[in-house]
Amino acid sequence: DVQKDSCFCPHILEYKYIFGCSIAARLSPIEEIEENEQLIEKYFKEAFRDVEKWESNPLRCLLDSDFFLDFVLNNFPDGYSCFSDFLDTIELPQSSTHGDFHQKNILTKGKELYFIDWSYYKNNSSRYFDLLDFYVYLKGEGGSWIKVWSRQYDQIPDVILGIKFPQKYFLAYAIWRISEEIKRFAAKNNLDKYKRKKYSNFLKEIASLIKLNNKRNFINSPKNYENNQQNKL
Repeated sequence: DVQKDSCFCPHILEYKYIFGCSIAARLSPIEEIEENEQLIEKYFKEAFRDVEKWESNPLRCLLDSDFFLDFVLNNFPDGYSCFSDFLDTIELPQSSTHGDFHQKNILTKGKELYFIDWSYYKNNSSRYFDLLDFYVYLKGEGGSWIKVWSRQYDQIPDVILGIKFPQKYFLAYAIWRISEEIKRFAAKNNLDKYKRKKYSNFLKEIASLIKLNNKRNFINSPKNYENNQQNKL
C-alpha cells in the first residue's frame, strides 16, 4: 500500500540485495542536518497540498474506536460518554499517515528525505497526526510525549511548519496516540496496571479540557448570545 501512496512513495528507501542481504544507500539522520527544518517544512507543504480536497470524517472513523472506548469503560468509566461524544463531534480531514513520524524515522540524502519503519502506516487516518507527532517529539527531545502535550496545550501555535490547524486537532491527536499505544501494548500482552493508570490519569486531564472547550463553545455560540441578549432586555 505504501508503494502505491503518491505522498509517501517518493520517500521510500530503496534496498539492493546482494547474496540475500539487503543494502541501502548511506543516509544521515535528519536531526544531524542543520537545514532539517526547511526540508521537513517543504515535505509537509507538499503532503498537505490537497488538504482541501480530503474528505472530513469523525475521529471515530480514524482510529480503533471500539478498542479505545472499551479501555475507557474499564479504566475511566466516568469519562465514557465524554469521549464517545467527542469521537463523533470532532472531524478531521482523512488521509494516509506514516503513523510513527519523528526524527529517528527520517533520513536524508542531500535535499531528499526518506522515511523508515512503516509498521503503523494507514491509508484511513489523518496526516495531521504525523504533523503533531513530529512537533511533540521535537519539543520533547525524546522525553515523555504526555508531559510535552500537557505543557504545550495552552501554547500550541496555530501554524506548525507552515501548516495551519485548529487547537481541537491537538486534543484529537492525544486520543489517537493513546489509542495506538494501548493497542500496541495489548498486542504484546504488556498493557500492565502501571500503563493503565498512566493513560487513565491522562484521559482524565483530556476529558476536563474537552468539557472546558464545550462550555466555552456553548457560551460563545450565536444562539446562546441571542438568548443572553433577550434575557438582558
